[in-house]
Amino acid sequence: MRNTRYVEIMNEITPITPTLLEGAIGDAIRVCEVAAPTGREERRAELVIHKLRNIGWTVERDGAGNVLAYWNQRPTKPLIVMAHLDTVHVGIKNIKVARDENVLQGPGIGDNSMGVAALLYLARAFRGHQGPLLLAATVAEESVGNLRGALEAVEDWNPSEVIALEGAGVEHLITSGPGSIRYRISLHGQGGHSWEDRSQASATHALVEILSQIGEEQSCESWNIGKISGGGIVSARAAEASAEIEFRDHSAEKLENAKQIVDQALQNLPKGLTGQKEMLGRRPGGRTSQDHPLVQSALKIREQYGLSQECAAVSTDANAGYGAGIPSLCVGLTHGELLHTQQEWCDVSRLEDSLNSLAQLVWERTSAI
Repeated sequence: MRNTRYVEIMNEITPITPTLLEGAIGDAIRVCEVAAPTGREERRAELVIHKLRNIGWTVERDGAGNVLAYWNQRPTKPLIVMAHLDTVHVGIKNIKVARDENVLQGPGIGDNSMGVAALLYLARAFRGHQGPLLLAATVAEESVGNLRGALEAVEDWNPSEVIALEGAGVEHLITSGPGSIRYRISLHGQGGHSWEDRSQASATHALVEILSQIGEEQSCESWNIGKISGGGIVSARAAEASAEIEFRDHSAEKLENAKQIVDQALQNLPKGLTGQKEMLGRRPGGRTSQDHPLVQSALKIREQYGLSQECAAVSTDANAGYGAGIPSLCVGLTHGELLHTQQEWCDVSRLEDSLNSLAQLVWERTSAI
């Protein structure tokens, strides 16, 4: 049973209908089939611009390449609802989404084509809405994009609140996200014969020891050695070696401590080796208290629709808001699996409830701020 608050809200915005629901699914498929690896989102951005303008929204681009939409007048201290355009998938020329009833399969369908489709649904639902609402299709969320688009949108618009959208993750409400810092460590030396030059320092030996030392001394919630390379042949002392590593934690202090540990490790290299550290990227982290009205509203609305009340920590575009001290959260729209693989899929069985609850949340928060 819908309460009177629901009826009041749905009289103000366009509730989802079977046609709008299928339209959102169709948008997700169309968006997914336009490749948008991080740094090359332009074609997908143009598609979103075309759709937003056809609905009637005023559209801008910013220096990062974000697509920004508002109704008629630029809002002041708006609620920003954002969904990232980019995917991790590089080099796929022809993307085709397969559909089997409620299951959609294709690289990037959940992360984040469905999120972009939800943004377009909001554009239709909130046609003519006069509240302080900004819709943002952001660039460079994934990997070494380091939230570049979300960070610029937050800095430029100084929002009151931020809601990020992810196509998957309906199982929980994301109210926090760990920050991260990423480095490439490179070692260089002379190398030599594995027997005759056995007293010569080996870059690969030293790298393994450094990584072991870092792992023992760091105290972050998560750390990862994502990539290791180096050496040449089995019978030679390695002249070069490198590793790409990542630290994640909600605490900026712990991330700073990890940086110092890496620096210290590079100062104690064996004779004959030199080392350097290159930062690959840094993301802010943080959380929004479950007592904040934004989170309380989201949880109450999710309860109305039978959606999970569990809160989780995941790094998303909402991190840009956390890092700026702005109340933020991230909403997942469907159940998805095998994200970041070409076999990625999502189940749209709960999409109607997800979109209706999202629309209600956006209406309530634009009415409150």
